[in-house]
Formats: sequence, C-alpha cells, structure tokens
Amino acid sequence: MKPKEWLLRAKRFLLSAEHNLESGLYDIACFDSYQAAELAFKALHIKVYGTRPYTHDLTLLARVFGYKD
Repeated sequence: MKPKEWLLRAKRFLLSAEHNLESGLYDIACFDSYQAAELAFKALHIKVYGTRPYTHDLTLLARVFGYKD
C-alpha cells in the first residue's frame, strides 16, 4: 500500500476512536487510538524510507523519527 492509503486507514481508526470514546467504550477507543498511531507512523516510514517496518511497538516506530525515552 502507498503512504496515503496507510494514512487514510489511520484516520478511519482515529474517527472510530473518537466515536467509541463518546460512547463510553474506553477499551475499544484505546485500541483504535493505538492502531491509528501505528498506521500513521508506518505511513510516514514508508514515505521517508520506502519500506514498511514489521513491528507493532509504538516506541520503536517513534524512535526512528527522533523520539527519546
């Protein structure tokens, strides 16, 4: 998939998270938020490096772009 497609999926998860948060479904809202962040990081990684990382670890994905613990 192209970066724009990954980002579109991330936006869909974010919208779902917002809806679930408003509905009081906090566990699902958290999951959807995590997915949104993961997909957005992967979209950026594909755009910058041309490859998709095979991890679900947000910390590792963020470190690639300068995040420090």
